[in-house]
Amino acid sequence: MTAPRWKALLVDDERLARVELRRMLQAHPEVEVVGEASGLSEAVALLQREAVDVVFLDLQLHQEQGLTLAPLLSPQVRVVCVTAHDRYAVDAFGVRALDYLLKPVSAARMADTIARLGTPPPASADEGQTHDESGDTTAPGRPLGMRDRLFLRIEGSMGFLPVAQMRCVEADGDCTIVSLTDGRRVAVRKTLAEWMARLPSPPFQQIHRSTVINMDMVERIAEHMPRSYQVWLRGQREPVVMSRRFAQKLKEELR
Repeated sequence: MTAPRWKALLVDDERLARVELRRMLQAHPEVEVVGEASGLSEAVALLQREAVDVVFLDLQLHQEQGLTLAPLLSPQVRVVCVTAHDRYAVDAFGVRALDYLLKPVSAARMADTIARLGTPPPASADEGQTHDESGDTTAPGRPLGMRDRLFLRIEGSMGFLPVAQMRCVEADGDCTIVSLTDGRRVAVRKTLAEWMARLPSPPFQQIHRSTVINMDMVERIAEHMPRSYQVWLRGQREPVVMSRRFAQKLKEELR
């Protein structure tokens, strides 16, 4: 069985810089380079096709700021900033970069970065993928894993929706409102039934005919009315309602 490896994406507008990064990473068998990009649009296209665990990101691309890519990445993806200018260090750590490499990168400095990565995540056939749903979002899709992300239309524009950032999904007519860990509430053209057919369970569970939650986000549960409970989710000010019928079903499933 092949040992798990970090899947890396190299983003740098200089081809020779990417060649040098790839050469240095060959000394670290725990890292597999799965793609290279010279700009942001190319990087986004690769992220739609490849499961990526770490991005080596040049901060100053040709007429582009590399950090523009950071908000599009799943929270599980590590970012290693690479640049020839140390003045960008504060910006790098502002996006919680794992490390900051100053060009030219030495072998010893790269070894330190790889050590910071730690143990590679276990490989999974169903996890770490980007599911491109920019076309017909109502078509049946593959089951999702916690490290997956969806590329779909969110409130009129295309964007990434990492499954791990989903706190709660609530029905809203023909759409659903997805509450995310960064505080956003976004409208997605998917029904609650479509989400339930694809979201990993656990941790996602339906607690009401109109509500699905990430059970890992639950902080506390309290009785609300004779036939319902209030559920407080981490980072969310208002509780959601769990009906007694779904509470009983959940108890039976979790026995």
